[in-house]
Amino acid sequence: MDIASVIAAWVGAAAGVGALVWQIATWRRSKHAVKVVVKVSFPPTWVEVIAVNSGSDPVTVTNWGIGLDTREQAHVTQSGPGTTLLPHRLEGGSEAKFLVLGKDLRRLHDERGVPFSKMHGWVRLATGRRVESRRGLPMKD
Repeated sequence: MDIASVIAAWVGAAAGVGALVWQIATWRRSKHAVKVVVKVSFPPTWVEVIAVNSGSDPVTVTNWGIGLDTREQAHVTQSGPGTTLLPHRLEGGSEAKFLVLGKDLRRLHDERGVPFSKMHGWVRLATGRRVESRRGLPMKD
């Protein structure tokens, strides 16, 4: 076997592995992948619960809110201006924003003694799955 054949074999093997990795990556992205993040405006007038679909398939968001702890939910009675209307079809690569007044969450914090680090934004998908933000609200207790 000459050196050219060995080099050609290695190049072919590397191309095959690269193609396999690409196929796996695109297959994994061929479904919806929703992540929830929470941001606070400055000054903390509005709290944004943002649902981002990084997958390629659409999914419908049917509900959203703020989880106070494992047992209780904050019922958002008045959404802020620019809040996405529900139900909302969240296309691949897009996001939906839901706004609640920071002072309403501050009042819940004061009344119920729930630390902001234990309050998480969440959305409910039409699949029945609830997606929650990994981090609590970025506000000071």
